[in-house]
Amino acid sequence: MAGFSASDAALSGFRFLARHPKTIAIWAMVFLVYELVWGGALLAFAGDKLPALRTLSQSSGDDAQTAWQVLPGASLVILLGLAAMLFVFSLLFTAAYRTFLHPHDDRFGYVRVGRDELRFAVLIVLWVVLVVGGSAVVVFFWALLAAMGGLMPHPLRDLWELLVTLAGLSVYVYVLVRLCFSMPMTLEDRHVRLLESWKATRHNFWSLLGVFLLTAVLVLVLLLIVCTLLAIALIAAMAAGLPHSSFMEGLSAVLYTNTTSLAAYFSPTSLIAAVLNAFIVAVGIAILTSPVAEAYLAYQAHKDETPTLH
Repeated sequence: MAGFSASDAALSGFRFLARHPKTIAIWAMVFLVYELVWGGALLAFAGDKLPALRTLSQSSGDDAQTAWQVLPGASLVILLGLAAMLFVFSLLFTAAYRTFLHPHDDRFGYVRVGRDELRFAVLIVLWVVLVVGGSAVVVFFWALLAAMGGLMPHPLRDLWELLVTLAGLSVYVYVLVRLCFSMPMTLEDRHVRLLESWKATRHNFWSLLGVFLLTAVLVLVLLLIVCTLLAIALIAAMAAGLPHSSFMEGLSAVLYTNTTSLAAYFSPTSLIAAVLNAFIVAVGIAILTSPVAEAYLAYQAHKDETPTLH
């Protein structure tokens, strides 16, 4: 598609943050309300299930039996939590793509509750089913091919396992890139679109992959900057005489919400953590969706031409 720049698309999320701070703040507020309402309700009405949920989330292959034992008691809480999460993310992802496809409909940060959001919720469920089912297939063939490599000498076996792993990851990446237009197409067509994205991205895979790789590099650079600033803050705190452990405890307090009790959950430090988490989610959605939306707009503008990104 003439006029489309992969580098510009990769930067579009960061441009969005600069141009729409009010929209980001509204998205963060929506997610914050979800955090406080759902977290408060969970602690108030199902606080006794939290130890079981922690056991389930921290279980590994060695204690799978323990996880299965706590699952029945926590199943209703898990289902309600997944439903609440599906609701809020359907609102935010729809709002993100509405920002690009319907830019004049900007009331309340493009956030709505309607049929578009319902279609996005269905699409997210289809994505989850696809990812889980695809994972099972990929893992099956990965295990089969890895077992074949067990017959090889040791150096060749290691190389074979590396190649098989890279092949499995390549399948994931290829499918995700080819289906990346499903969300903007669902909003634009007012019908759930998943496989239709496959045709739209047929000639655009490598350019779209380049967009996502550039975006990932930019996000990595941003994370490195944040880590550097935290390291500088730690050095400054230690130079001022603050013990290393005290600094880390303070940092942990403002980064993680305290779910040990209702009072702790709504304490000032936990509320600060909830606000930070809400802004991180809002920023992440903007950075994730903006390149896809930019690419889809370019596809829409030139879909009658040979669809090749430049």
